[in-house]
Amino acid sequence: MPRRVADLFAMGFPILRPVAPMLSRPATSLPIGPGYEPKYDGFRAIVHRDNQRMELDSRNGRSLARYFPELLDALADALPGRSVIDGEIVTCASDGLDFEELSSRLRPRRSDPDKSKIPAAFVAFDILADGHADLRRRRFAERRAILERVVRERPTVVITPQTADPDAAGSWLTHFNKEGIEGVVAKRAELPYDSGRRVMVKVRRQPLIDCVVGGFVPSREGLPLVLVIGVYDRCRPPPRGAELRPQC
Repeated sequence: MPRRVADLFAMGFPILRPVAPMLSRPATSLPIGPGYEPKYDGFRAIVHRDNQRMELDSRNGRSLARYFPELLDALADALPGRSVIDGEIVTCASDGLDFEELSSRLRPRRSDPDKSKIPAAFVAFDILADGHADLRRRRFAERRAILERVVRERPTVVITPQTADPDAAGSWLTHFNKEGIEGVVAKRAELPYDSGRRVMVKVRRQPLIDCVVGGFVPSREGLPLVLVIGVYDRCRPPPRGAELRPQC
């Protein structure tokens, strides 16, 4: 006798792994109208939970669970028993997010091997499945409401803030660069979860530096591609401070 669809779902994760995350396309200014969320300096990750089974996949489908074992218990405590959650793995230092510490988890430390690691945290910003329900074709506004209802926030598992105010979103671009907020993502309320497609909009902070331009080469589109060959080193003490140093 053929198994029911519900029986097949009960045998594994609600959605088959791996899942390509929904992506964003770059823009130079924030669009008016959609909701806004911070863009974090971390690792994109999709959590698949089936009761006691937990998997943590990168945006390329690589398993990250063994690199962040402390997250598994926290996620088990915060997420529904059967769910698929999209979010970002970050590490929080005293002065903001520490991407260098986060990156070091993926490679052996050659120095200070006994140095304690900063605990990783998970910032959830979308839900793809809850129980047996595949939510990917539902509107983002509905998925967001479900996410807020089912995730029990913990010190290292939180839901990303959201605002409909473009001025508040703009302040994230200007006031939180040292905290590891590298930009803003805009999402429309009616947006389904389109895996692998660039349907969101992201605006990154554009840092400004004093530099000397040595020349440029034309790009294929006819626009100049500037080559920066020197920047001022203002961190060195006099008399060598504020001098040019070459850039590769």
